[in-house]
Amino acid sequence: MIRTTPLPRVHAPSREEFIREYLEPRRPVIISGWMSEWPAMHKWSLGYFREAFGTREVNTMVDLPSEGTFFSRKLQPHARRQSLAAFVDLIESRERTRPCYLNAVRVESMEGLASDVSFPRFGPEQGSTKSLLWLGSEGTRLTFHFDFMDNFLAQVMGEKRLLLASPEDSASMYPSFDNLSESMVDVEGPDPSAWPRFAHARVLEGILRPGDMIFMPRVWWHEVRSLSPSISVNYWWSPTQPSDYLPVLRACTPRHYAHIAWQFLMHGALGIKPAERLYSPRTTGRLLWEEAVRQFRGAS
Repeated sequence: MIRTTPLPRVHAPSREEFIREYLEPRRPVIISGWMSEWPAMHKWSLGYFREAFGTREVNTMVDLPSEGTFFSRKLQPHARRQSLAAFVDLIESRERTRPCYLNAVRVESMEGLASDVSFPRFGPEQGSTKSLLWLGSEGTRLTFHFDFMDNFLAQVMGEKRLLLASPEDSASMYPSFDNLSESMVDVEGPDPSAWPRFAHARVLEGILRPGDMIFMPRVWWHEVRSLSPSISVNYWWSPTQPSDYLPVLRACTPRHYAHIAWQFLMHGALGIKPAERLYSPRTTGRLLWEEAVRQFRGAS
């Protein structure tokens, strides 16, 4: 069992208050009152998505594990392409025994959805922004990881439990050797002998309910579990700056850097594609290779 501190909550802060109290000092917060005028709040439901987009083919994940860390698990046994109507039926099925998830669908790819939400803008209007739809059953879980951009996650239906830890606690989060943005810790059953420093992590906890939106600063570790069938939408902006990585890099060991160098060669220079894993982006070495290529092309 881990010790947690409640996530801060605030109701309908002004733009100036949010910038001063949370955005600039990089402090996460759950916000209520910013979604009250969204059409999505009275329009979106499982039935709505079945009716409006039921024939659309989507990539889903089924028979998901409900325990342990996920990032090392292969994607293929859980990937299923099916109609959105069939996926909603699966969420509502009494015969389903494991969680299922539709994640990372771009909001603008579904006609009319973008006009149902209205995130406040604190970054560039063009370029490095992305808004995604997340729809799934109770029990879906994204284990501890961090994102490369600032994030608003808005809850339209259902409830989610969130756990957050500061980048300054990265050493206690045991970054994965495959990808520094993923934690090796199983927070719901941590083995003290395997992850002794995790006991010292300062973990924030909160429940995201319909009408709540959480601000998660980039590089903050977070874990999300759906407590009920859930519909969420998020908005990413403001890409990570090099200095944001310093707490994570300080937590790395020589073994981490050896893995990154190997990935840089194998997945980058040689172009060997690694096995696809649950919820996982490209390996750290591959990401560094892509950045090196961009820098080289920009300089030439």
